[in-house]
Amino acid sequence: DANYQVVAGMVDIDNIIDYVVAQAFIGNTSWVHNIRAWRPRTPDGKWQWLLFDLDRGFRTINFDAVADMADRFLLFGSLLENQSFRDLFLIRFLDYLNDVFLPDRTVPILDSMAANIEMEIPHHIERWKTHCNRRVCGIPAVQHWENNVSAMRNIVQSRPDIVRQQLL
Repeated sequence: DANYQVVAGMVDIDNIIDYVVAQAFIGNTSWVHNIRAWRPRTPDGKWQWLLFDLDRGFRTINFDAVADMADRFLLFGSLLENQSFRDLFLIRFLDYLNDVFLPDRTVPILDSMAANIEMEIPHHIERWKTHCNRRVCGIPAVQHWENNVSAMRNIVQSRPDIVRQQLL
């Protein structure tokens, strides 16, 4: 508990929980090389984390990001050893799962975002169809994009229950 209090004096605990919750719900498999943190340059400034580069999120339905982050994000894994932090983390994550991340809320957001860019997808395909990076080329057809959006919709709908099981 004494060590936890020292860390809590340097780290915005609510922020690191929100950061891990977001990464875990999204199932971002590339979080480990996309960590961004900052702190106000004041005597009492605490470290905070920023979500950055989430392009590998909502791709893998069963990815256990909490376990991965507990294992590979030393600060988070160490914080989980403290019962007070662990309880706070679980309660906050479950609150998000029971409200913010409910499919009745997230699916309309996804559909709205897809609708906002749908008219640009043919232009995007034309512009990037021959651009390849690591053997992966741009979106080959509108149907491919629609299939990706459909897969994301399935993940968004299924993820709350999957994450609840992972938290157990």
